[in-house]
Amino acid sequence: MRLKGILMASAFCVGATAANAALIDFTDYGDYVITPANVASGAGVGAGVTWTLTGSGPLNNSEAGPGPIGPLAGQNDGIGIIDDEISSGKKGSETANLTFSQSVTVVGLYFLDLFRANTGSVYEQAAVSVDGGPAILFKALVPFSNGIGYAAYTGLSLTGTSFVFSELGNDNVGVGDYALAGVEIAPIPLPAGILLLGGALLGLGALGRRRKVSA
Repeated sequence: MRLKGILMASAFCVGATAANAALIDFTDYGDYVITPANVASGAGVGAGVTWTLTGSGPLNNSEAGPGPIGPLAGQNDGIGIIDDEISSGKKGSETANLTFSQSVTVVGLYFLDLFRANTGSVYEQAAVSVDGGPAILFKALVPFSNGIGYAAYTGLSLTGTSFVFSELGNDNVGVGDYALAGVEIAPIPLPAGILLLGGALLGLGALGRRRKVSA
């Protein structure tokens, strides 16, 4: 019975680890802590992976959020630098660097306060550089006069350890800026050693059943 319990627990852990993507929700105060040194950090990504977020200036999450939207809690509107947004323009080019303890694959990005001009001619654009590579741009989806600038990009496959967010556009109203609201990570495989242990336990279980049948 004890061996059976271990096997069941191992199978549950493997299934739980591989079942779901992990969302770092920057609009949820319970998902992370900003230290006095202005470093946001957290865990819960999977398989012991941790993350930190640093900025070119002090991190800020004080702006009130819209309430639940998409998968986000919406308690605040996400992370900004100095004020509630990551900006280009009057304050210079601001950046936020999200770093993981091992390589991960980002499958979803969520932004707030990301707008385009009412004419649709120009856009605020969230720029993401992976491990020092070229900027990947994510355009605003809604006009400045419409809503709260929520933009969800899913189905991505961006793999690396360092993700640097900046802003490379404008909505033709004021300064180009946006808030980093959420980052979704693909399930992280268990370390090979744990998988080998699980296989060994399953083998012992099969051998035990075989001996019982033979007896």
